Amino acid sequence: MKENLDKNIRTNIIIRSILFNLVFFVSTLLIALIGLPLAILSKKWAKYIGRFWGKATLWELRVICNLQYKVTGLENIPKDNCYILASKHESAWDTAFFLSDFQNPVYILKRELIFIPFFGLHLLLMGMIHINRSKGKKSIKEMCYKSDIMLNKHKRPIVIFPQGTRTAPNDRKPYKSGIYAIANNAKAPVIPVILNSGSFWGKSSFIKHPGTIRVKILAKIETGQQKSAFMDELKETMEFEYTNLKK
Repeated sequence: MKENLDKNIRTNIIIRSILFNLVFFVSTLLIALIGLPLAILSKKWAKYIGRFWGKATLWELRVICNLQYKVTGLENIPKDNCYILASKHESAWDTAFFLSDFQNPVYILKRELIFIPFFGLHLLLMGMIHINRSKGKKSIKEMCYKSDIMLNKHKRPIVIFPQGTRTAPNDRKPYKSGIYAIANNAKAPVIPVILNSGSFWGKSSFIKHPGTIRVKILAKIETGQQKSAFMDELKETMEFEYTNLKK
């Protein structure tokens, strides 16, 4: 009986995942096509469309896959929007979440993403900061300059994944120091964010598991300290809290 029940549960998850993927790709394409003319006409509309896509994706996951989320630590978010979110990155879910739940965030992303048809153009129109890693130190300077403008002039928070890529749960990738350069240049606090989205929607995974993703926003880390001390504090804080989050 238990084996039949487990089989039925697995079948149900697969069916829901298939349905979600169909709805997700169709809705994303429609939003991109219908929203593109508006985004070209107005940067304000470009931001609205990005946020709408994020909220639509989270709604589809909740309704179709029974995948919800819970956020704690919102009291740690500064009111002035001049801050940097340094987040774990385990899933495509993370991209939708920050667009949906934060005010006009700007992502630091790899240059290759802007060449994706329609999607890449939307990223540019929304003001996302893309970096060409092949340029080395020059790309860091450009990233710092653009981030400073977004933070201090336009009051838009920056979202950066300091490990530089999506990681599987429990995968300990090194933390890259670009975040220190951005924060130190803009004199903006860094807000660490940990989450366990990869346990439900894994990296490059077709299956979406039901449950509740947990997101925890931690206390800010101030700039003004040495790079090594800053990076050690960021890594140790995030890894410690991440381990506790999974318990």
